[in-house]
Amino acid sequence: MAAAAEPAPTSTRTSIPTAAPASPPALTEDVTAAASTGEVPAELQAAEASFWRYAVIGVLIGMPVCAVIWVGIVALAMVVTGTDLDWGVAMIMAVIVGCFAGIFFGGWAGVTISAEKLEEAERASHQHA
Repeated sequence: MAAAAEPAPTSTRTSIPTAAPASPPALTEDVTAAASTGEVPAELQAAEASFWRYAVIGVLIGMPVCAVIWVGIVALAMVVTGTDLDWGVAMIMAVIVGCFAGIFFGGWAGVTISAEKLEEAERASHQHA
């Protein structure tokens, strides 16, 4: 006996229409108007400058701090394990890794500290516009 052939499955997919998320019209108009005229409020410019200044200062503080921490971690690991590895190479590696960590954590700290000021300035500029 031959098995009965099953009918081919039909696709029941339906297309779901997608729409781009609508942005608030007032905010879009304010930003478009400011961009077209090139006018940026002075307090917003000052807040943005402060934002970047804090980020750079955070990086400049974070790099040496994290480098020292990483040198300490690697030195401790080498002393505890009693390894015969070259100390100079290990310390150079620790300084480089510490600098990368300092760039990340210092920048993060600087941006976190100054983000609230920038947000307040943006809100104030949108309320006055």
